Amino acid sequence: MKAPKLLHWHARKAGVPVERAEALWRKALREATADTGWVGTSEFWGAAEEGVVKHFCPPNVTPRPAPPRILRRGARIGTGR
Repeated sequence: MKAPKLLHWHARKAGVPVERAEALWRKALREATADTGWVGTSEFWGAAEEGVVKHFCPPNVTPRPAPPRILRRGARIGTGR
């Protein structure tokens, strides 16, 4: 199966070589097939994408928490409105 278009972008962001990323994608597909039992369903693709991103992140790194909602919307603080 072809790798997703964003795989190379994710690999660059994680500092993983493209060849390694493609190998991790194939491993994630095998794991998703074993987990879901079906190929091609939305559950399968979700599990495959989760698996490959999990392999990109080192186990001791936790993702940054999302910013507060007021900052995500771009609202200005202290404008009096």
